[in-house]
Amino acid sequence: MSYGISNNGSTFSSSSGLDGQGYAYSSTLLGSSVTWNNTPFNLGAANASDAVTASGQTITLPSGNYSYLRILAAGVNGNRPSQSFVVTYSDNTTTRFTQSISDWCTSQNYSGESRAVIMSYRNKYNGSNQSLTCNLYGYSFSLTSSKTVSSIRLPNNSGVKVLAVTLVP
Repeated sequence: MSYGISNNGSTFSSSSGLDGQGYAYSSTLLGSSVTWNNTPFNLGAANASDAVTASGQTITLPSGNYSYLRILAAGVNGNRPSQSFVVTYSDNTTTRFTQSISDWCTSQNYSGESRAVIMSYRNKYNGSNQSLTCNLYGYSFSLTSSKTVSSIRLPNNSGVKVLAVTLVP
């Protein structure tokens, strides 16, 4: 988990934040929830472990039949092309999605990528903020709705940060 969202004016370690270099999303600009692609997402609390660093881990999903898996994520310290997300179904079949992820502050407008939230600054570890357009991106993957979803395996790339995942019927 990463400290990816901070309250304006709060201080934190210069080696932490979303990017590990002392920068985080502003809770004032981001809020506690985001609606993207008609899908609501709840975000983690500010000033806490509120982002998942992708390291090839498997995350159990609520069992059920869904049409889409939607993710709010961003790359840090550079763009992250051709990242592999793998959904496993209860019958042990899988679907692999390859998605390029833009750096949070240098959008590449990759295919399948949308700017879910555009922010005019980001928070710095010393309590100030930096005027720089930064984004939280939305990604939508079509699932086999006749199959029961079991889990998702994230890419093995610490430069990919996931803030929210949801399933859509």
